[in-house]
Amino acid sequence: MISRNELLRCRISKKNEVNSQIKTITSYLKRNKDTISRLSKVEDVNGFNLKKIQELKEKEVSYNIKIKELKNIYSSKESEGYDDEFKNEITKNKEKISENNELKKLQKEKIRKEKEERKKLSINYYNSERDNKRKERYLKREIDKGEKYFFDVCNTLPDYMRKKLDNLPGNKGYIWRGVHFYGKKPFIEDQPKIMYERIKGVNYVHRTFKGEYTKKEVKKFDDTSNNSDNKYKKFNSNRGKNYHSKKLISKTKPNDKKENKPNDKKENKPFRKNKKRYTNNKNRKKTKNNSLK
Repeated sequence: MISRNELLRCRISKKNEVNSQIKTITSYLKRNKDTISRLSKVEDVNGFNLKKIQELKEKEVSYNIKIKELKNIYSSKESEGYDDEFKNEITKNKEKISENNELKKLQKEKIRKEKEERKKLSINYYNSERDNKRKERYLKREIDKGEKYFFDVCNTLPDYMRKKLDNLPGNKGYIWRGVHFYGKKPFIEDQPKIMYERIKGVNYVHRTFKGEYTKKEVKKFDDTSNNSDNKYKKFNSNRGKNYHSKKLISKTKPNDKKENKPNDKKENKPFRKNKKRYTNNKNRKKTKNNSLK
């Protein structure tokens, strides 16, 4: 439904359009009159001015007729007949406005979806870059830690191991604090890889050959021969007895001293000077007790 206010607005807009047209036509009429008066004052040699004046007068007549038509459009008798046209124009304008609004909504929705997609892409890119940088920092930190630990272990490698590594082949070596140190001599082909390790006073031999790994506990390493066979030196019983007897003696000495100390004091007589001091101390105690009494 079209309201009365909408019809009034449409009439006013049409009236304004007609008034603007009348103003333009009246300006054309004024300009034609001025040209006719100017041409009439000039001498006409070839009859050009007369032709021009006649053309301008014909235009003036047509302009006057058009002005009368425009003025009669909104007279009291004829204005009611144009309501149907106004209504049609209003409906057409409404349809155009609704179509434009729908197009605007669709464009806005499209722009919003594009923004969301770009936002998601940017967030994913940011998260991936952040994760990559974090991984790079972590790897760098781990590499620095490993490098520092490796050099620290190399600095603490015992001298006897360094000397023995000079004579060992490439498939033999030592494990010191988790780091593998291989011999400097060339690698022997078709021979197993043997690594020696000592953990909390226990000796271990790690042997790998053709994908098979074995770990054995031994009394002593066989790290002198260049052959990579898993042969161990026999334990020297005499040397072992002496070694263990020395350890036992060193352990028992301090206990023996502690047990003999009180007996030694009783058996050994004190020197003369110490005796005097001892007697003097006794006399002092007696004097103190007498004074108290």
